[in-house]
Amino acid sequence: MVLLSGADEDKIGEFIERCGSRMVLEGNLDVLRSLVDAVPIELRLQRPRLLVVVANMLRHSDRLDEAIEEALVAAELSLHYNAIAEYLESLLLLGKMYIDKGMNSEALEILRPVARYEDTAANDVVALFHGTCAHAQVGVGRRDLAEQHLSQVEAMLNEQSLSAAVRAQCLNWLAFMQAYVIGDMNKACSFLAKLSVTSGLPFASRLQAQGNLGTLRVEMGRISAAIEILSCTVDACRASGLVALAHKYEGSLAMAHAAAGQWEAAEELAFEGIERALALGYEYSASGNAVLRSVWRRAHGDLDGALADAEGVIGRMPEDAQTPIGQLACIECAATLLSMGEYTRSRLALQSIEDCLEAVSSAHHLLRADMVLAEIERQQGDFAAAVMRISQHAEYILTESANWQIAMYIRAFPGLLGVFSKAVGPDALPSHMLRIILPDYARSALDACGGELSSADMERLAVRLLGKRAATVYLRERASGPKAQVRLFGGMEVVTPGGTITDKDWRKRKARLLFALLVLRRGQDTPREQLFEHFWPEMDEDRAKSNFYVTWSIMKRALCAGAKDNGPCPYVEHIGGVCRIVPAVVSSDYAEFKDSLATMRKADRAGDIDLALAAAERIAQQYRGELLPGELYDDWLSPIRDRCRHDYGDAMLRASQLCFSAGDTEKALHLARAGLSQDPWREDLYQAALRYLIGSGQRSGAIETYMACKSKLGEDLGLDPSTETQRLYDQILAMEEPPSASAGA
Repeated sequence: MVLLSGADEDKIGEFIERCGSRMVLEGNLDVLRSLVDAVPIELRLQRPRLLVVVANMLRHSDRLDEAIEEALVAAELSLHYNAIAEYLESLLLLGKMYIDKGMNSEALEILRPVARYEDTAANDVVALFHGTCAHAQVGVGRRDLAEQHLSQVEAMLNEQSLSAAVRAQCLNWLAFMQAYVIGDMNKACSFLAKLSVTSGLPFASRLQAQGNLGTLRVEMGRISAAIEILSCTVDACRASGLVALAHKYEGSLAMAHAAAGQWEAAEELAFEGIERALALGYEYSASGNAVLRSVWRRAHGDLDGALADAEGVIGRMPEDAQTPIGQLACIECAATLLSMGEYTRSRLALQSIEDCLEAVSSAHHLLRADMVLAEIERQQGDFAAAVMRISQHAEYILTESANWQIAMYIRAFPGLLGVFSKAVGPDALPSHMLRIILPDYARSALDACGGELSSADMERLAVRLLGKRAATVYLRERASGPKAQVRLFGGMEVVTPGGTITDKDWRKRKARLLFALLVLRRGQDTPREQLFEHFWPEMDEDRAKSNFYVTWSIMKRALCAGAKDNGPCPYVEHIGGVCRIVPAVVSSDYAEFKDSLATMRKADRAGDIDLALAAAERIAQQYRGELLPGELYDDWLSPIRDRCRHDYGDAMLRASQLCFSAGDTEKALHLARAGLSQDPWREDLYQAALRYLIGSGQRSGAIETYMACKSKLGEDLGLDPSTETQRLYDQILAMEEPPSASAGA
């Protein structure tokens, strides 16, 4: 600022030319921007180096398109003035920015003239040329050419004349190649470790090395350390105005939070690292982060979101669909389709990139594709083929380079735990990978692989996943019998290790309903006489008892259909005149629904909004439709069904209010509509939706919602909308624009 007050425009321009690049690297963008604003446009157009500095400043300030325009002008002016150093600098900067935009072929084309000056250019220029070319060659799927360029870069690291900033960039490129192309995270970390002892490292270079190291820590499963490193990096990037760099590491930090099960934080960071980066033209980092979000959204059960992320990446780069990021997007598309039960489409998605995967031969990519194929083989009953497929990656798995992606895939596909255990041995599975599976997913993963592992292997694996105390409890529960998984919302479905129980297995409707009632009691003792009243109210006690024993016997045979042995039914008990399910071996969506409701209410009372909304999301997933919808004539069931519907509506209403209070009107509206989709007669949900639509200025949507409310209440219940609903409708009508003057003329 002292310079601004006393110097003329030429002096300021000279200062920017001499010190501007260093100011960018040191994160002094606000000061530099003030200096640049003091130099008239006509003077900038006479100084190519000044234009290069301005372009670099704009690139780091989230103004990518403007930066490219400045750099193109700088290149033309440099040629006009025969300023070769500035010409090469502008081309190198353009190459980096085209890579930022995901335009790798264009980057290689713009860099082509630099090769003509390789023998005479400074070592910094030559090193940056080969490093940028390597990055672009990876982007177009040419690993062989990328490695040739990077061998030149590695050879130049011994050159004393390289500046600290260029040396840092070279080591970052080499680390990237080792991590994501060759597949050796440990060697990548060693390159970044060299940076920590490099003296005179500029601020931005140090942040980049720190952020890359944090990203590798996530991949290797060192989640706590990664969150600490990346949080500091992102905060420092934002504070210094290096916004483009912040977007890159926001995605990495989201990835770390997802690994820790902190979904709200992950979604918030991912929005910054994807949607905002896309809006500003940073396609490369946005697409990479979207692929990562696809992985952890699927692990969290958000299949629609996961598929949208992967398909969005493919759709945005049609000409580059076979690049490494495009390949990962295709793999994630295949994995999510598999989660949806779309075997054929999943295989086709992988076949579309098969040749390119072989050409790139990236361990990172090949393992991910083989995890999808192994899961298909496992689900189709060929466990041995799945194990053989994953065994090919044993050496890579043991390097711990793939801990994050393996754990996320096991969260989504629990049966893969057994495949990996067989492929490398339960004792050899990386500890940090097992920690990322998290207790919420560990039990289902153990359940899924129990039939494929020996008792000794299961015991060791349970201890490694759950710890000794929790493993003891789990193994004791497991010893009591295999689990039955019961779905009651949207229709009854019971799955045991013997398969899905069919109507033919149940034989009698009352056998199915008897089991459903016991599941709804969640392990509580149910007196036999109470069952008589529910199912045979018109009979005397002896006849009811006789019918009960027949029905109980049919129910047990159905539950054990397909079992390998003829032992006692492990899922239900009838002792001393009382009946119940065995909770340790019967899980149900109803129990999960009730637990999630309790969690949400407790969190709401405590003011923990994040936890309350997370519980609401689980409630929405669990309530797939009305409780036992086909059973309409059992008086004992109707109050439970009505209570569940009401509880679901209450939960969606409260969650929508919390979102609206937090400023997320779109999500609030989505939750209110989710409640109405299951209970379209609740006027308080219509009122909430109307408030959100009014608040966001959606007049036509508000009118449609009001008319739907009026129609439902009138036609189905014979009621008119309440005074409050009518008041909201009056507000909607008042939103209409007044007639224009010309219209009244």
